[in-house]
Amino acid sequence: MVESKRKVAFVTGASSGIGYAASKELAKRGYKVYAGARRVDAMKPLEELGIIPISLDVTSTESIVAARELIESENDHLDILFNNAGIPCAAPAIEVQDELFLRCFEVNLYGPIRVTREFSKLVIKAKGILAYTTSTAGIFPIPFGSIYSSSKAGLSAYLSTLAFEVKPFGVKVLDFVSGAIKTEIMNSEKIDLAPDSYYRVDGVDLIKHSRGDFENNKFMDVNVYAVKAVNDIESALNSGGFFSSANYFKSYRGTMASISWFITSYLPRSVLESMLIKGFKLKDGFNAIKKKYGA
Repeated sequence: MVESKRKVAFVTGASSGIGYAASKELAKRGYKVYAGARRVDAMKPLEELGIIPISLDVTSTESIVAARELIESENDHLDILFNNAGIPCAAPAIEVQDELFLRCFEVNLYGPIRVTREFSKLVIKAKGILAYTTSTAGIFPIPFGSIYSSSKAGLSAYLSTLAFEVKPFGVKVLDFVSGAIKTEIMNSEKIDLAPDSYYRVDGVDLIKHSRGDFENNKFMDVNVYAVKAVNDIESALNSGGFFSSANYFKSYRGTMASISWFITSYLPRSVLESMLIKGFKLKDGFNAIKKKYGA
């Protein structure tokens, strides 16, 4: 039976982190929620809240179409499409291998584009919202994060134009420029240097020695983030008055999100680089590299 009245949401990347927490928050607010991810078993607990887990691989058009057909068979509209699926990908820009950067772009950029294409008809019917998890990494030059950063920057660029194109249909677009949040993606990022890497000096992995300090930072709790994100989604959906004609929104959420925008917008590059070297403990490593290569 096709449901036509209840508000419906579909969240991708829902097996953990933001997607998992956002699915729960939407369900608590009365939405009929579909949660998509490759790891269906990890979403099993969501069923207790009435959430419907479905298999989804955003790198596979066949998988996306199957998910859309399932949701479409039970609903004639989709109020919220939350494209959240993403993976970490870290490597030195001059040494990154094809497998890593291709996989990163497949999931972080091409995946949301595929999902948007396949679900746009249902969102247009609802005059709903297309929401996306991007990252401050798209505007802030995280050391050894050039591939992840460019995948997220590319997604933000796509959204800017997407919003213009879907405006005549009454559809809104929300870009969550996300800072540091306590999720699996923050803990799973690894950089495996080749034995002959430029960043391995005298047998010491300089990157490994530079990144551990950030594990102790006060990242935003993912459930707190989810509440703020769903508030933003509902505010955008219900926006009126002076902002009634707006359909493109950016929300800076998570630790360091807003300040990252300020730093990159207003501070000189030299100040930014000094902050990165200090924050990521790169001074000794970079000095060792300069000494070895005579820079």
